[in-house]
Amino acid sequence: MSNGNRGTRPPALLFAVTCLLLLVTLVLFSADGLDFGLPFTDRSG
Repeated sequence: MSNGNRGTRPPALLFAVTCLLLLVTLVLFSADGLDFGLPFTDRSG
């Protein structure tokens, strides 16, 4: 039963890493000075 609890840790870490990667990518793409919206939305002008 203790093994079930241990299997909940890896997914959480993976989720955090994925979120961090997404955030970094967003920040890098939004480095132009976007309002944290859609990157391709600012392409209109």
